[in-house]
Amino acid sequence: MKPVAMRLEMKFMATLLLLLSVVRAGADSTTSPPPVNMTTTLVNAGKFHTLVDLLQSTGLVDALTQKETESGITLFAPTDDAFSALPAGDLATLTQAQISSILEYHVLPSYFTLTALESISSPSVQTLASGKSGKSTLSISTSSDIVTLNTGVDTAQVLTTLIDQSPLLAVYVINAVLLPVEIFPATPGLSPLGAPALSPAVSPPSPTTSPVPVEAVPARAPFTSIPAPFFRPFSPPGINNPGNGPEIMPGSGAPGPSSGIGPLQVWKTFSVAALMVVTISFMF
Repeated sequence: MKPVAMRLEMKFMATLLLLLSVVRAGADSTTSPPPVNMTTTLVNAGKFHTLVDLLQSTGLVDALTQKETESGITLFAPTDDAFSALPAGDLATLTQAQISSILEYHVLPSYFTLTALESISSPSVQTLASGKSGKSTLSISTSSDIVTLNTGVDTAQVLTTLIDQSPLLAVYVINAVLLPVEIFPATPGLSPLGAPALSPAVSPPSPTTSPVPVEAVPARAPFTSIPAPFFRPFSPPGINNPGNGPEIMPGSGAPGPSSGIGPLQVWKTFSVAALMVVTISFMF
């Protein structure tokens, strides 16, 4: 009886150990999901080609993978449409270091769930581009369940969650490229600070008032002499005006006005009157 009891006890112990190993394996598979390849997921999504190309050309894929295993990361992923909305030539004028800084500006150096993002209300959230300088921070706020990212230059909204692998990686789709104020000016529509500065516009010269031409006034002839009188005193015939014709005005060459009595008749009348006066005076 004793050997049979021992065999049954041994079978029971073996079965118990097998069940414990199965339960432990199931628990491990539940708490430790297989790692997700961020680059592969972005490529398979089909709308992040520009972002993937920039991550690979700058060599940031390996750096983000290492950071992911150390403390976890949160990536804000702009779509291809978001990159197309940038002014033409903005990225072409940047250096490789500036492009790397812009990509790091889209990464938070720790893992955030969407609920954790919605609970943030800070004007200065550190990004992977902040480093020791403390610059390149990001403002995160939530209104009506919409998470908004504000750079001081532009804003972007979180559209959806692409990857959520706690506690290592979270990737959120956004509708605009985040432009750090350290590289882009805070005035919309201007080129990046790394681009050649535009020459200031030359203002057109102010119009000048031309003097109004004054019509020349012909000079008057100099005053030389006083013209002779139109009429001259009466002179007896035979001195200046012989005969009974009309008197000629000096300097005019034309006969003067006639009164109907010639100078000779006046002279004769005057002589007769004088003779009568003398005769009467002798009579008295």
